[in-house]
Amino acid sequence: MLISFVIPCYHSTDTVGYVVESIEKVAKVNNYDTEIILVNDGPKAATFGKLRELHDLYDNITAVDLSKNRGQQNALMAGFQHIEGDLVVVCDDDGQTPVDALPQMIELLEKDDLDVVFAHYVATHNSLFRRFGSAMNNFMQKTFLEKSDDVTTSAFWLAKRFIVEEIKRYRNPYPYMSGLILRTTSRIGNVELAQNDRIAGSSGYNFSKLLGLWISGVTTCSAKPLRYSSMAGMLFAFIGFITMLVLVIRKLMGLDIDVGWTSLIASILLVGGFILIVLGVIGEYVGRIYISLNSTPQYVEREVLQKKAR
Repeated sequence: MLISFVIPCYHSTDTVGYVVESIEKVAKVNNYDTEIILVNDGPKAATFGKLRELHDLYDNITAVDLSKNRGQQNALMAGFQHIEGDLVVVCDDDGQTPVDALPQMIELLEKDDLDVVFAHYVATHNSLFRRFGSAMNNFMQKTFLEKSDDVTTSAFWLAKRFIVEEIKRYRNPYPYMSGLILRTTSRIGNVELAQNDRIAGSSGYNFSKLLGLWISGVTTCSAKPLRYSSMAGMLFAFIGFITMLVLVIRKLMGLDIDVGWTSLIASILLVGGFILIVLGVIGEYVGRIYISLNSTPQYVEREVLQKKAR
């Protein structure tokens, strides 16, 4: 059984070598047959230079250099095109992924006949900002992607080959792995793990990148934001109708109607703000449809160093 590791690399010159060594150590101890696909998603040529060194050092490494930064999710899509394994493992390039837990994940996958196993980090070394981002991501997945409460997603996961083959069918330029997995299968499990310390550097995710990831998660696999906007619009219309009815009744009864400038302006701002939000949601969907119709690629490969024949 061949196991394919797919690792997006972003400014990871100081860490990716350690990650590869960790994988090789786990493979040797457990007698796994492995291949490693390293995808350079950073603009710096030095990162691919490091991947080239690793490719020359190991026979089972495929190194892919993307022409520009397209994001972690798109880099994974590029890596998936080169897999040959029966099982696929996705992990980070920063050394925080405990790849030595792979035997536990494979055991759970086989024992419970699962399709995907995610690592559930019960102890992390992420910043408060990243933990907040993870909590928001989890809320978004439960609200819009119908993720069950007993499933936790993460960047370290193991899947059967057919799951990744289904993910590869997604051709639009905004892939979101967790959403694509959740819409493909419900046989998902978790293994509780402790996250390793970061070896060097800092997270490549800032607020704008996390926001873009959340938007992709919502718009890639769900139309619920549009439905919720419609429901909120009907609620505002109902409130407006009741308010109008009350005013008409008061007028017919000869009661005075107080004219409140402040309340009027507040109502206009509230409703106007809501309308702009709804238009923004619709515009996001329409914009992504337009970009997809323009045949915007998920990624462009500048160079590929194939693994050596065995």
